[in-house]
Amino acid sequence: MNPAYLDVFSTPTGQAILALCLLSTIVGYAGMLWATRLPGNERVLR
Repeated sequence: MNPAYLDVFSTPTGQAILALCLLSTIVGYAGMLWATRLPGNERVLR
């Protein structure tokens, strides 16, 4: 790998982009967990 490719991420703008990528990954993961959650303790037969 060419080290010059990673030089972009050593600037404050590059660090901000990496932080936004991490934040979007966390938000996406939380969204997937929320979308696929199982129903609560609802009783089918009462």
